[in-house]
Amino acid sequence: MTLTPISGPVKARAVFDRAAPSTLERARAAGELAVAYLNGVDAEAFRYRCPASEPEGLRQAARLGLAKAVRRYRGGLRAA
Repeated sequence: MTLTPISGPVKARAVFDRAAPSTLERARAAGELAVAYLNGVDAEAFRYRCPASEPEGLRQAARLGLAKAVRRYRGGLRAA
């Protein structure tokens, strides 16, 4: 089986939203969404740096938060 890139965060989100939670297609879309937003997450982590902290530790924590958010995301639910 050959996997082809979904091509872009907008299309990845559409695939992610319509795929069943435990499918390979959803996992692939989740991975592409995470990669699409890495630069933004890294920039946010950079904003919170301070002399006493390790910049790599902040970046790692931010990326872990992104991975958890993508994994827990349920499309169609709206905040009140």
